[in-house]
Amino acid sequence: MRQPLPAVLHGRARLVIESSVTQGPQPPQASLRVVLARNSYTSLLKQGQLERAPWANALSDDNLARLRHPGKCTRPAVNSAGIDVMLAMKSAAGALSLAARRCAASGQLSRDGIFVQAANRYGVPVETLETQVAVDTQSKTVPDRIYEKQLHMALDPDAERGYLATVSEVNRGDYDAVLDEQNKGYSDPADAATFYRIMVETGNRAWIAPLTKGTHSCWSVPHTSPAALA
Repeated sequence: MRQPLPAVLHGRARLVIESSVTQGPQPPQASLRVVLARNSYTSLLKQGQLERAPWANALSDDNLARLRHPGKCTRPAVNSAGIDVMLAMKSAAGALSLAARRCAASGQLSRDGIFVQAANRYGVPVETLETQVAVDTQSKTVPDRIYEKQLHMALDPDAERGYLATVSEVNRGDYDAVLDEQNKGYSDPADAATFYRIMVETGNRAWIAPLTKGTHSCWSVPHTSPAALA
């Protein structure tokens, strides 16, 4: 994906990003009893080991191998035990987040990372449009079945074609095509519409208030499905 030159922030008034896992309020650490599937939590208490959640039992050996591959090259790496915990959770959202990632060269920054690093260099204040607490609350309203379907989409061999197509569409600024591409894998269009309403429309409406407080000079890449972009 084409990345911005850091110099584009030189002389800007502020950098506006969607949210930050380091800046502002963060969601509290949930207990294992809350995040684990019931059978997983019971097996942990009684046997000292985690059973997979029901949704994870539907994953094939190929699916699991594909899921474990990006875990080896993330920074920091997600080890086998960490992935086992993801497979024991009530929701497939964590596994989806990992499956949607792409291996990058050591030290390679994301687009937001480049912007934030440049903002620090040039003394440009960084503002967020929403807190990570709001993002976490919003994402939990997405029905679990949608995350499970998105996970299967991300683990499908065709996902790489979709990823490359999406990168091309982002590079040429065709976000309508990005939306069309990420909706292709849904067998039920209603699920695609539900995810878009919760994670895109609702969030974008919440951005109106902070955006109208002043004229912002720069912001990061728009919201996309985790299954579409890593």
